[in-house]
Amino acid sequence: MTPQTGYDRSRVKIPKLNCNGNNCTELKIPPTLRDPDGYTLNYATHWWDASMIYGSNLAQQKLVRTFRNGKLVVGKKSLNLKRDRKTGLPITSVTNNWWIGLSLMHSIFFAEHNYLADKLSKEYPTWNDEQIFQHVRIIIAAILAKRAVHKR
Repeated sequence: MTPQTGYDRSRVKIPKLNCNGNNCTELKIPPTLRDPDGYTLNYATHWWDASMIYGSNLAQQKLVRTFRNGKLVVGKKSLNLKRDRKTGLPITSVTNNWWIGLSLMHSIFFAEHNYLADKLSKEYPTWNDEQIFQHVRIIIAAILAKRAVHKR
C-alpha cells in the first residue's frame, strides 16, 4: 500500500465487464525484483536475441508457440494475448519482472510475428512450422537489434 493513496499496487480489481468473457475479478501484478543498487534484475539475456518474446530456453519457447504455421499463441483478437489462469498474466516467455510496457511490447511483437509467419507461409508454401517459426524469429530479433543500435 502506498501511504498517499492506500492503494495496493500488487492487486488491481477489474470490473466484470472488462474481463473479455473470462471469469476474472482481479489482476495480480508481481513486484519487480531489484538488486541493492536499484537496478532491475535480469537472469537471462540482454534481449538482443528476442528472448523476451520467444524465451531463453526451449520450455519457455514451447509456451508461446501454436506449432501451426510458425505462429505464436494469441487470443481471438491479435493484440489480446492469452492469459495464464493461475496468475492472470499474459502467456509469454517472461513472467518475472512483468510490467505493463513489457505486455504492450509482447502484444505488438506477437502480432508482428504472426503477420510475418502468414507472409512467409504464402511465399514459401513448402516450409514447415519450424522453418517458418525460426525464420520469423530471426527477422524479429534483427528488427529489435536494429532499433537498439540506431534508436530511431
